[in-house]
Amino acid sequence: MRHRALFGALLAFIFVVALVILYFNWGVVTGPHGGDPHFAIANELAQVDKALPPNSTGLHSNWVPTQWDQACSSSDRPGWSMELNWLLFNTMSSDTAIVNFVSKKLLTMGWKPTNSYFDGMWQYPPAAKWTKIIPGAAKVVAFVMKEPETTLPPGQSTWELAAEAFPEPVVNAPSCHP
Repeated sequence: MRHRALFGALLAFIFVVALVILYFNWGVVTGPHGGDPHFAIANELAQVDKALPPNSTGLHSNWVPTQWDQACSSSDRPGWSMELNWLLFNTMSSDTAIVNFVSKKLLTMGWKPTNSYFDGMWQYPPAAKWTKIIPGAAKVVAFVMKEPETTLPPGQSTWELAAEAFPEPVVNAPSCHP
């Protein structure tokens, strides 16, 4: 009887170890090696929260982790989706004060200014953009952008502060398409 209990415990232990190995080697059990399995990209993107201007109100945040897409429903190539840390806030500060504060904070964290061309990724053009090299990420961008005027009290404005990263592409990724 005791041997059965030990054998059952051993099987349970092996099962748990196998799940842990799959998780850390595949990031998500449904995708190949890659993505952000050890959360290195996520940890870097989370640091952007420190650039939130003081006296900001109405904070709304959203985190979108990277996910594997086999591209089964389209002609796209399979790969990992963008990882995103996004903050929406209201402020009474001037546009210049917002951009200067965010820039100062991001520069101290190793972000570098980049041209703020509008790449069509977002609904409105950013007021400023920064980039950073993060191991495991192919493209990394942080930006701040002002939302169009809303029904806020006079002198207040709504802004977005976000950081996004695309994990490095997967070579010879499995696909649903032959």
